[in-house]
Amino acid sequence: TNSNYLRNLSKTYPKFNFVNSDLNKVNFEHYKNNINLIFLNGVIHHMNDNDVKKLIQKLEINLPNSLWIFVDPAKGSKNFLNKIMIKLDRGKYIRHPSEYQKLMPNTDQLIINNFLKVEFKLIIHFKNIDLNNIYVNWLKSNAK
Repeated sequence: TNSNYLRNLSKTYPKFNFVNSDLNKVNFEHYKNNINLIFLNGVIHHMNDNDVKKLIQKLEINLPNSLWIFVDPAKGSKNFLNKIMIKLDRGKYIRHPSEYQKLMPNTDQLIINNFLKVEFKLIIHFKNIDLNNIYVNWLKSNAK
């Protein structure tokens, strides 16, 4: 990731720590009591199956109580725009929701077909948070 982007995030959200690190070099002891949320937006579909399994294993062992939210595109929509967006995406590992679930069996998943008001299938994996309920309430509040 771009270091300027992380620097800007840190300025905008000073109460949060943003970490950019090679997962294989992370000193989890340093972060064990300091990380409350792990948010990966558009990351998993750039990782092969073995790397995803390693990531999940490291997080489950080292940060089991942190909130996890991973957002990625998913195959399975017959919508023309969705198919084009997936084809143009640089991620080589966009999966069907069932394939994501096999890689991350201890996470829950929420599939959203029009989150951006555009027919585009996203899959959100989460752990230690009731994201389904949060999403339903968000939909209700935006319907008013």
